[in-house]
Amino acid sequence: MQNVGRNDPCPCGSTKKFKKCCGGVPKQPKIQSASILTPASNSTSKLQSLFQNNVKSEKNKETSSIANKVSRSISS
Repeated sequence: MQNVGRNDPCPCGSTKKFKKCCGGVPKQPKIQSASILTPASNSTSKLQSLFQNNVKSEKNKETSSIANKVSRSISS
C-alpha cells in the first residue's frame, strides 16, 4: 500500500484531503470545563463548610474553657 500524504486526496474517494477525511487525528470530545469544575467546587464548598464548623466548634470549646478558668479565678 502506498503512503498517502496529508494534503493528497483521500483514497476513500471522497475528494477531500486525506487530513480532513480518513487521515485526520481522531477528534476527542470537547470537555465542558463547567461540568468538570462543578463537582470539585461542590466538594470544595462542602470541605470548607466542614472545616469552618469544626473550627467554630473548637473555638467555642477554647472560649468556654478560658471563660471557666477566668470565672473560677474571679470566684476564688
